[in-house]
Amino acid sequence: MDIFSEVIANSSFGRIAGNTRSLRKPSLDDETARHIVRQLAEAENPVIYAGGGVLLATASNELRDLLIICRYLLHTA
Repeated sequence: MDIFSEVIANSSFGRIAGNTRSLRKPSLDDETARHIVRQLAEAENPVIYAGGGVLLATASNELRDLLIICRYLLHTA
């Protein structure tokens, strides 16, 4: 039997979508955000490690703006 050629009923996909948990975007509470900003502002040599999540979140422009506003250098590996 060739299972790759088997026809699958559309109703199967609706059930899968209904059983899949929805994901929320990560977020910070205001106090945590203030703490991070305070720490960055007080740092002598601040470093921001930005990985692939920035690209996946399509947040490259936001990262660039943060680096410009804070006058931080960007180093990529």
